[in-house]
Amino acid sequence: MTVSVGSRKLAKTLATPESIDKHLGTAVGKQVRKRLDDIRAAETLDDIRYVPGRFEELTGNRRGQFSLRVSANVRLIIEPANDAECLKNDDGIDLRSVTAVRIVEIVDYH
Repeated sequence: MTVSVGSRKLAKTLATPESIDKHLGTAVGKQVRKRLDDIRAAETLDDIRYVPGRFEELTGNRRGQFSLRVSANVRLIIEPANDAECLKNDDGIDLRSVTAVRIVEIVDYH
């Protein structure tokens, strides 16, 4: 799957394994790198549902975004990057049609 980053600051954080560890810590950095590898290896967003870590569609002001658990407190927030191609219906986004995602942020909920 194609992966892009939503902001320059986040792109700088995710640029190298060293910068990931510097900004997020070694333990969380290692998990973030694993999740990024999982996302890149997936063909569609539907495949992400089966990787380790809880994957869920968000609601409210984050509608259209998804959370992928990195650790107990840290979540990787992603959204479809090929919006025009995604079939949106009453059930939400067709995960099988999403072949590119944008990393919006890495957030610590606690």
